Amino acid sequence: MRSSKDLAKRLRFDRFPRPDRFHRSYAIVGVMAALAGLGAWLLLTRTMRDRQYLPGPVSQVHATFGDRCDRCHDQFHNVRNDTCLECHQQRVHSEFEERVPRCAECHIEHRDLHTMLAVSNASCIQCHRQLETKRSPPVIQAEIGTFSGHPTFSPLRKGITDQAAVRFNHHIHLTSDQIAKTDTLTCASCHQLGAAGSRMRPIRFQPHCKRCHKQEVPGPTGSIEALHTRPDLVRVDLAAQLSLVGIRDAEAIFAPPARPLPGVHTPPIDESRTLREYQERWLKKLEGILYEKPQEPAVDAPRQGLLELNKYCFLCHFEADAAADGQPVALKKTHIPKQWLQRAEFSHRKHELMGCKECHGPAQNSQLTTDVNLPNKDICTKCHVDAALQSAGTACTSCHLYHDTSKNAALRAGRQHTQTIDVFTGKTQPGRAND
Repeated sequence: MRSSKDLAKRLRFDRFPRPDRFHRSYAIVGVMAALAGLGAWLLLTRTMRDRQYLPGPVSQVHATFGDRCDRCHDQFHNVRNDTCLECHQQRVHSEFEERVPRCAECHIEHRDLHTMLAVSNASCIQCHRQLETKRSPPVIQAEIGTFSGHPTFSPLRKGITDQAAVRFNHHIHLTSDQIAKTDTLTCASCHQLGAAGSRMRPIRFQPHCKRCHKQEVPGPTGSIEALHTRPDLVRVDLAAQLSLVGIRDAEAIFAPPARPLPGVHTPPIDESRTLREYQERWLKKLEGILYEKPQEPAVDAPRQGLLELNKYCFLCHFEADAAADGQPVALKKTHIPKQWLQRAEFSHRKHELMGCKECHGPAQNSQLTTDVNLPNKDICTKCHVDAALQSAGTACTSCHLYHDTSKNAALRAGRQHTQTIDVFTGKTQPGRAND
């Protein structure tokens, strides 16, 4: 230990203190530290180059040019949007957006290999907690801070119904006793996942309806099957089939019976003089059957079985306008929605371990086309709970995509700036000459 006398020697009372070993050691240590830092920087510059400045790993999608910081960064500036748009397409969130955030505000680099697209809820809430748009009021809820505070899904809001121009009764199809037990209909009989695993495939007559609703009408010598298509094309096809039957079975159709009963005049099946007259007569008969309008049952009428109903066109379809004399019937376009949640994405494949009735239970008793058989938000919140350890997550990006052009493949392809592989490997600079 130093004595008080030794410590007192440090006190200088003259104007110009003399250097001693203690002060000289300060200078030496400082010079040595500076030299060590310079040496370390030179070593890192020689071995790691610009990678030494990385605050974290480059995401996997940018790994091909991860060593070239100048590819994205300008000196003394944040990453500019123009730099991102040299490779990525310009995407629009909403034409009514007050402020368009920079790409780097939501997509934060140098955090992890796979988190570039993991946009945090904070990025969404910075606008949607108190939403301000170029039109007032906004058409969506202006204050959303948590999933528990999320509004009711738009198709389930008051006054919203299914506007499809088609008659359909889920209850009859799922409970009818007119179908063989080996062929009992379930949700999966008609609703099947698409290739992407998110939306269901469209319902088509051929694979889903035809086995019970085969469009057969009685012709001159047997049943004739009508196509399930536009009425004008149905007429052309029926005329062709009638011609084929008329030529093939001419004797059976146009000749009187070979052994008539005594004293009884038995006419032939058809007394037409020409093929055109025969076609027109039978077309009128067949179309009269196909387009016979069903009578609305009385309120107290007993429930009919599925196969006891009128099985022809107007069982499901509606007439658009009364057809002119001699013209084919005009049917309303069905306009069945391809996607109910217009501002959100949903993956059925991620929920495939759950039974259909867990979310779409009301469909079992639905008897009207106007019923919207979607699950409400309360069902979602059973698994997606805010700030809970055992939660399926409540990230906004689980359902909502900021860049809405990703839903439109044609629009996305039209705005994409393709580059050569040399751009990504650093051999050439990106350009837009090949847009």
